Amino acid sequence: MRQANRPRVVHRRQLFGGRETAQEVHAKYAWRGRCSRCGGPPVVMIQTSMLLRDFVERCPLEAAAISSTNPNGRYIPTFPTVYGPMVRIGRALYCRLHQKDGEQDAARLDRALKADVLVEIDRGPGADRVVVQRPLVAT
Repeated sequence: MRQANRPRVVHRRQLFGGRETAQEVHAKYAWRGRCSRCGGPPVVMIQTSMLLRDFVERCPLEAAAISSTNPNGRYIPTFPTVYGPMVRIGRALYCRLHQKDGEQDAARLDRALKADVLVEIDRGPGADRVVVQRPLVAT
C-alpha cells in the first residue's frame, strides 16, 4: 500500500533500446555541435540577438562586412519579433561544466555592448523528463 505523502517513482526506459536519453537525442539532432569551450557534450544552447538599428549603430564595421559579403546586395539577415527586426549575433553550446559561465557571460552582454540584447536559453527536455507517446485514436 502506497502512502499518500510519499512521492511516486516513475520508471522509464531510455530511447532507442536504452542507448540514448531524450536530452542526448535533442542535443544531437537539434543543436548539432559540441561545447564551445571544451568540446564536451552540450546541455544548453544560448542564442543572442540584437535589434537591427542597435546593431548598425553599435557595431558598424560588422554590419558593413555582413552587408558587403551578402550576395543579395546591401542586406543584413533579420527575423521579425514583437520588438522589431532583430539580427542574430551569437550562438553557443555549453557542457554541464561550463553552463554557468556561459549563462553569466550572456547576462553581461547587454552591458558590454551598451544596447538591449535578447538572450534565448534552450536547456532541452532535461535529463529526467519522461517521454510519453500519445496513442493514435481512430475517429
